[in-house]
Amino acid sequence: MINKYVPFHPVYRVGDELVASETQYSQEFRQNIKQVFDFYQVPYKEDINGNIFIPNQLSKDKDTMWNYTTKANDREWLDTHQ
Repeated sequence: MINKYVPFHPVYRVGDELVASETQYSQEFRQNIKQVFDFYQVPYKEDINGNIFIPNQLSKDKDTMWNYTTKANDREWLDTHQ
C-alpha cells in the first residue's frame, strides 16, 4: 500500500535512539508541524479531530521525522520559514 496514510508521531532523541512519541501533541505543535510539512511539501491529511496523517513510507524514516519534529519545536526556524 504505497499511498497508505498513518498517524503522525513526533520523533525525539532519547539517548542514542530516535523514538516516536505516543503522547498527544498540543494544538500549537499541530500548527507548527503543519507549517514544517507545508514548507517541505510533505503530503498530509487531517481528520475532524485534528489528528495528522502522513504517508506510511515517510513515517518509517525516523531521521527525517526527528528533523521535522525538531523544526516544529524551533521558534526561530518557524519564524524564518513561513
